Amino acid sequence: MQQRCMRAIRFQIDRYKKEIGENPLEDSTTRRDDATTSTITVCVGSSCHLRGSYEIIAFLKELLRIHRLEQRVLLKGSFCMEKCSEGVNVKVNEEVFSVASTDEMNEIFRSRVLVPVRCSEAAGPERDGEIHSRL
Repeated sequence: MQQRCMRAIRFQIDRYKKEIGENPLEDSTTRRDDATTSTITVCVGSSCHLRGSYEIIAFLKELLRIHRLEQRVLLKGSFCMEKCSEGVNVKVNEEVFSVASTDEMNEIFRSRVLVPVRCSEAAGPERDGEIHSRL
């Protein structure tokens, strides 16, 4: 019984890895150009899988589509981020968060991804730091 459960979890993890790409450089469809501004990494390990990582991934994909950021933000999967008991682990650039709901993920997305991207679009690369310091 336990082996069957582990096989099912491994199958789901493999499916997630294929869907969002554990290593984006291996698949030409997930490559981004130099305009990538953020990287979001979602843990797809067994604990995060059971806590709803698939729903977080689907939610992030929809946010990226709505805000037309598919080419500016890289979404990828990884295994354990060592905070298994705290929720689904999501790393935005170099900052790790434990997310309990899509509402919480939405707040993180808006503050850590959307605001910096919109500021850089409005200011251009030469004024990006200046605008961030005023926020």
